[in-house]
Amino acid sequence: MEEKTNPKSKIVKGVLLVFIGALIGAIICGIATGNITLKNKTKSGDPSLLQSNNSKEENTIGTIEKEKDETEKNEDENIEENETDEENVPIDNYIKELSKINSKKATKEKGEMSINGIKIGMSREEVEKIMGQPEQLEGDEYEETTVTAIYGKDSSTAPVIQYDKKDGKYTVYSISISSENDKFKTDRDTKIGDTFETIISKYAKEEKVESYEKSPNIYVLYGKEELEYNEEEGIAYQKTEQSQYATMYGFYDSGENDICLVVSYGYGQNSIDYFIKNGKVASITIGTREY
Repeated sequence: MEEKTNPKSKIVKGVLLVFIGALIGAIICGIATGNITLKNKTKSGDPSLLQSNNSKEENTIGTIEKEKDETEKNEDENIEENETDEENVPIDNYIKELSKINSKKATKEKGEMSINGIKIGMSREEVEKIMGQPEQLEGDEYEETTVTAIYGKDSSTAPVIQYDKKDGKYTVYSISISSENDKFKTDRDTKIGDTFETIISKYAKEEKVESYEKSPNIYVLYGKEELEYNEEEGIAYQKTEQSQYATMYGFYDSGENDICLVVSYGYGQNSIDYFIKNGKVASITIGTREY
């Protein structure tokens, strides 16, 4: 006898099949998009998760931060290494040359340092009688305490004179030249392009030049007894307004392969500094040191 089928049960079964199909489809879609994470057991039985996109991003960020920290650490180490190197700039070749240079007839700096007759303390009017009007003037001459006169279009190569305002008048504070031009010479007939040997021969020096015990990177050409060392500031300076002294030291201009030497002759607070690069004078500056 044929059993009758209830129409309602057919409807229920159909609904169930549709529901189950939709559920399976949703699960598969969730796995594919990474919104559902499956658990998988390793051989040891410990659960390990298949990483979702979020966990991958977290690991990537962690790696970037770790690399950043390592980079910053390396940069700090390089800075410390460079600072240490600055205190030990190799100028052995210059030191060796000193004993070969004859400067027995030369004298110590007497405070007469000048470039083309221009000296520290001269008035602006006196300077302009020698040099004429500057091509550029930096600073307000009526309000500023310092005015810079540039005798050329490019301040990196043109002669530069700085004025300091005192008692309503401008007087020379520093003079600097850095271009090779026979027109500009010092009171000792030195100029840009002169060799290290030429400069040393123009001034007196001790027979045996030694480093300054308080600051070993500085070598004293003469006047060691005229210098005092400030422990707090880490600098050597003249004892009196009549102190005569000469020093030389090296520094890195733009990297370890670019060594520049400074040879400085002082009288009291004033000094003339020769910046020497590759054995020749690259610039000359006369200025006042105030401590």
